[in-house]
Amino acid sequence: MSDDKNRMDVAPAHDHENKHPFALGVLTGAAIGAGVALLFTPRTGAQMRHDIGHQWTRAKGNCSTAYNRAKGAAGHWTERGRHAYDVTRTKVALGARETRQYVREVSDALTRKAHKERPTAADVEFVVISR
Repeated sequence: MSDDKNRMDVAPAHDHENKHPFALGVLTGAAIGAGVALLFTPRTGAQMRHDIGHQWTRAKGNCSTAYNRAKGAAGHWTERGRHAYDVTRTKVALGARETRQYVREVSDALTRKAHKERPTAADVEFVVISR
């Protein structure tokens, strides 16, 4: 399995700033326009309070919906992060185990080779050094 399949591209925070100035302008203009319309509409106080209450209820519902959507997305990303962590942890543990095994095998091979090449008493020639 390729590591690329488990990687998630995370965009830096500054990539998301100032991406939609037109949409921001439209929303700001709509909010200002709604406020001005409320101020200049000839309605009784009771009608105005009813309309504001209704709009407030709609705004709360929209915020609740957006919150629940964001909460679901955050849960999804949490699960993906947890999965990526588990996959990485498993691969690192396997790599560490294989590395320990390899080092053990190399060490054993070197030990065997050293024992094979160790001279015995029969192989040693005595040289007499005279002064």
